[in-house]
Amino acid sequence: MLTGSSSIWSSLRCAIAGASRLGRKRPDWELSLGSLAIAIVHRPERFLDKDRWAMDWYYPILVGVLRGHSAEARLASKWDTFVAPGRGVRCVSAQPGVTAAGARARLRARAPRRARRPLPCLMVPVKNSR
Repeated sequence: MLTGSSSIWSSLRCAIAGASRLGRKRPDWELSLGSLAIAIVHRPERFLDKDRWAMDWYYPILVGVLRGHSAEARLASKWDTFVAPGRGVRCVSAQPGVTAAGARARLRARAPRRARRPLPCLMVPVKNSR
């Protein structure tokens, strides 16, 4: 639910920008955007607990709804759980599979500078990631 809600937040942002470009006001969308951001950032208990999934860990940061110190704290809180040294970012905390390089790059791009740690290189033979 958290990943999906973060994605919806990002889509609403884009929709509002598109509507604005067309000269149309969408205050209802803007209110929804704000309400969703409040829920994601300040009321995480409203979402199902899926903390074993990496996407729930990084997606609020990836889309930009969670920023600054909150983003730093979130990255630090599960770094050792999801980052597989020398392999990448695990999809599920207790499983060996890692995410694709695109998600890794986006996560790094969104990470606040002080929260960045060197990410493991994903340039490993594909057969080792099966």
